[in-house]
Amino acid sequence: MYCYSAVTRQVSTHIVTVTVLTMPGRKFSPRGIVSTVRNVAACSVCGAAVAADQRFCGACGAPIARSTGDGQRQERKIVSVVFADLVGFTARSERLDVEDVQSLLAGYHRAVRAVLERFGGTVEKFIGDAVVAVFGAPVTHEDDAERAVRAALATVQAVREIDADLHVRVGVNTGEALIDLGAVASRTEGMASGDVVNTAARLQANAPVDGVLVGEPTYAATERHVVY
Repeated sequence: MYCYSAVTRQVSTHIVTVTVLTMPGRKFSPRGIVSTVRNVAACSVCGAAVAADQRFCGACGAPIARSTGDGQRQERKIVSVVFADLVGFTARSERLDVEDVQSLLAGYHRAVRAVLERFGGTVEKFIGDAVVAVFGAPVTHEDDAERAVRAALATVQAVREIDADLHVRVGVNTGEALIDLGAVASRTEGMASGDVVNTAARLQANAPVDGVLVGEPTYAATERHVVY
């Protein structure tokens, strides 16, 4: 004869209830179930249980956020990345006073940030005279790819208005990225990682001066709305 008992145990951030089958009179320790339930998570949208290797919830289809070993919560999302870089700025800065360089960069960063955020993007980081922005994280819109392209075009115009001698190249690419949900946008902490970011940088390097070069996925998502 066997007895059924429900054991509720909190493992990491998840509370798991397990039904255990035991012999009468024998004590059962829930420690033995830790290895079994440690890889069980819950969908943050609908609460359904998901396995360790699931990327999307089987109940509602939402992407599954994962925690890394250092406590970071990460999630796979389709995003559009805008990578903008000034042309010939390094050579120009060598001829300017350091305070003039700093002032010029500060104005450039402010203007480009305003443009990218106006179209719904998140400025991920500034790398000297380069700017990286993400559309589709942390806030998602159904037209993120189009927003990214229009923001890229507006960035070219904004740079012209800052200084007639400033020139920029912009690359835009769309694809899957691993998003750090704990990144703080106001601190321009790195948010997105993956080949989509690297490809956006390569597209920028090959874009015409004062022009925008987009990747094939971005083109496919925007060709009906943007004239190329």
